[in-house]
Amino acid sequence: MAIPIIIHLFRFRRYKTVFFSNVRFLKAVQQESTSRNRLKHLLVLACRLLALSALILAFAQPFLAGNQQQVAGSKNYISVFIDNSFTMNRLSNNFSLLDKAKQTATELVKSFDEQDRFQLLTNNFGGNENRLLNKDEMLAAIDEVAFSSATKNLETIAKRQNEVLSMEGSNEKTAFVLSDFQSTMVNKYTFQDSSFNLNLIPFETATLENIGIDTCFFAEPFQIVGKTVTLFVKVKNYGSEDAANIPLSFTLNGQTKSSLEINIAAGSSAIDTLVFIPEKAGWNEANISITDEPVTFDNNFYLSFNADAKLNVLSISEGSNKFIHAVFGKNEQFALEESSPNISIQDASRYSLVVVSNLKNISSELSAWLSNYISSGGSVIVFPAFDADKNSYNKFLLSNNALQIDGFSEEQTQVSNINLAQNIFRDVFEKTPENMRFPQVNKYAIFSHALAANKEDILKTKEDNLLMARFTNGAGNLYVSAVSADAQNSELPSSAIFAPMLFKMAVLSNATSAMEFTIGSNAAFSVATTNTKETFYRLKNQQTEFIPQQFLTNNSTSIIPGESLKTAGFYNVVLPGSDSATAILAANYNRAESDMKFLSASDLKTQFENNANVHVLSGSFLASGKNIAEAVHSKPLWKYFLAAALAFLLLETLLLRFWETDQFAKAA
Repeated sequence: MAIPIIIHLFRFRRYKTVFFSNVRFLKAVQQESTSRNRLKHLLVLACRLLALSALILAFAQPFLAGNQQQVAGSKNYISVFIDNSFTMNRLSNNFSLLDKAKQTATELVKSFDEQDRFQLLTNNFGGNENRLLNKDEMLAAIDEVAFSSATKNLETIAKRQNEVLSMEGSNEKTAFVLSDFQSTMVNKYTFQDSSFNLNLIPFETATLENIGIDTCFFAEPFQIVGKTVTLFVKVKNYGSEDAANIPLSFTLNGQTKSSLEINIAAGSSAIDTLVFIPEKAGWNEANISITDEPVTFDNNFYLSFNADAKLNVLSISEGSNKFIHAVFGKNEQFALEESSPNISIQDASRYSLVVVSNLKNISSELSAWLSNYISSGGSVIVFPAFDADKNSYNKFLLSNNALQIDGFSEEQTQVSNINLAQNIFRDVFEKTPENMRFPQVNKYAIFSHALAANKEDILKTKEDNLLMARFTNGAGNLYVSAVSADAQNSELPSSAIFAPMLFKMAVLSNATSAMEFTIGSNAAFSVATTNTKETFYRLKNQQTEFIPQQFLTNNSTSIIPGESLKTAGFYNVVLPGSDSATAILAANYNRAESDMKFLSASDLKTQFENNANVHVLSGSFLASGKNIAEAVHSKPLWKYFLAAALAFLLLETLLLRFWETDQFAKAA
């Protein structure tokens, strides 16, 4: 404050000598204006001192008690979320951000009274985090918080905090979120509740460069032992600098198969190709890894796949069908089994496709077997016989939500409409060849015109009559043809589209052989099973073993690993008392944390400037937990002091410009 006073005392006006013959009049004017000049100078000095004082107080961020004030003698309910995701492992002054968040949370809790109750919430969202703790329990729980692979967005966190605090019937609900506020965490926050006050406490440090494996996927829908397999690997550079010579290695069943180096431009992705030949029938474990420090959780991508010696196809007919045999019997990738309609096979899950051709009757036993196979995820293609029992066919079709046969037409027609968007033709033809000869049809079934939401057209005649369609039922597919699989009634079995069509039906049915799971998701995966006893699958590796949530549907079991699955790697899916794995699950960490972009305190204030119930605490507020508690239960005054400083500066300007005290100048 001394500086403006010293400056004020200096006179910087330049004087000019004026000669007078008589100075009596000058002395009178000077005496008259002395008091007015002194008053003006004092007022200007006061304005300057008040403006400087107000500015200093504004930067000190003063506050008054607000409407979140604690009620003395009664319980206050407070929810504290501590972000324990992998990005909180970054260092700031030799301490991880998680350690700093835990320290701040500890000081915050200590600033409240003994009768207050607290909720501790982390990314784990465990069941034990839905209850309220006393002060000592809360401090102990904070101390036990450890890193987790799980992630939650801000809206999900706020809703859970509000839900728990609402159970106590509190009119004013106070919640804290201590986090580094990764950009993906804060997106799309729309939650509104006037009684819920959310206080954001950001922890900032230097942003890290990161390179991670985004995903991996096969070029082929299935893998065959001894056949070349192509695996695509997508690696992403999340940083702002180009990355050169990043080591990438591929391990299959514990053996390194290939190593290479990749280059990735800043902020972009690179897709590389790994080509290998599976040597082991059954489940295989593939691990693709890169070398990148210090962020390592996304350096590995685990993938399991089931390599078949061959794809099994079952043909059910009253005699060998030469066209079906020509497609599958002479192809080394398939193992064709032929059976009569009196089928007695128990394990249907080993077949990729079941072909029903030219049967005169579909018995109730066969209908039940086929329907169960379809609903469990299998694929069936039906070629009807024209001297068949229409009622038996319609009962089977009706049980699988398919269109029924109204009758048969002997009017000659032609295939003219191929649905190239359908999966079985998607990689066969890019467009219909101009010189393609469409097969003639001499006799075909007429289907009912009822609407079916589960229907997808595959082939039609030039009159727009349906020749083949796909119907979904449960987890499987039923393909129904209007023509039989013989040359007498149509040219379809001998046409160029017949073999690739059946081939893709078998391949697509087996396209779920690769198994990859993202930790933290609520997704389910299915395993085929003939187990009907009340026993449960377990997920097991060398470090852990647990029983996940699961339910039986027909001949498959849907398994939901849920929050029990915490660590990336391979897990055997086994039944109790069995050492052999029914399947192998590959678990990977969520890649949402890979992008090292974070919101600063100023970014958060900008984003939530129109939300009166979201407050961002930063700067001097973070000096101690007590400061945070006081800030939450207060009204900031810095804006008012800043306005006062501007007002005093304006008043000073007006005084200097419009208060004329030089009476001599006026008289002159």
